Amino acid sequence: MAADSAGMDRVSSLMRSLLTQLNFSMGYLSAPPWDTGIPAPELVRWSSGRAPGQALDIGCGTGTNLLYLARIGWTVSGVDYAPLAIIRARRRFRRAGLIAELITGDFTRLPTSSLRGPFNLILDMGCLHAFPADRDAVSRYVAGVRGLLARGGTFLLYAHIPDERDAVSPLHGITPDWVGREFGGRFSLQAVEYGEDHGRRSAWYTFTAG
Repeated sequence: MAADSAGMDRVSSLMRSLLTQLNFSMGYLSAPPWDTGIPAPELVRWSSGRAPGQALDIGCGTGTNLLYLARIGWTVSGVDYAPLAIIRARRRFRRAGLIAELITGDFTRLPTSSLRGPFNLILDMGCLHAFPADRDAVSRYVAGVRGLLARGGTFLLYAHIPDERDAVSPLHGITPDWVGREFGGRFSLQAVEYGEDHGRRSAWYTFTAG
C-alpha cells in the first residue's frame, strides 16, 4: 500500500507541475500580469555599485531583469519553461543589440552542464514558489542552485507566502520557515524583506554561498 501511495503522490505531483507549466505558457499568449517590463527594484538596489559578473535568472520570462543586468555589464543567462517567453526574450535582446544565453526548459530537469556557470548571481523572481509540494523537483532545484552558484555568490529569491484561505491555489507559495529548512546549511541567509504583491504577502530572500 505504501508503494501505491508513493506512486499516486508522484502522479499527483507531475499533474500539478504540468498544470503550472501550462498556466504560465498560456499566460504569454497575451500580456501576463507578472511581466511588467520593469526590472525588480530589489535587484536594481542590490546591483548598484557592484562589479558585474555572471548572472542566471531562473524563470526569466521575457528577460526584463536580464536586460537590465546586461546593460550594466553583466554576462547573463536565463531559463524558462514557457517557449513563447524565451522567444520574446531573444527578440528583445536582438533589438537591444545585447547577448544572452536563453534556454527553454525546466530548471529542475536541466543538467548543470547545460548552463555556463558558476554564477556570481542567481535570481528567482517567482519560480520556486509555484511547486513547493513537488519534493523531487524542490530537491533538484536546491541542488542545481548549489551546484551553479559561485563561492561567495548571491542567490536572490522572491516568493509569495501561502494563504491557506486561497481555495484556488492553496499549495502556491512558500513560508520563511520552509525556505530556511530547504536552504539552511547550504547557504547563509543575509536578509529577508517582506512585502505584498496584488494582495498576496511576499518576501525577498538574500542568500550567499559559503
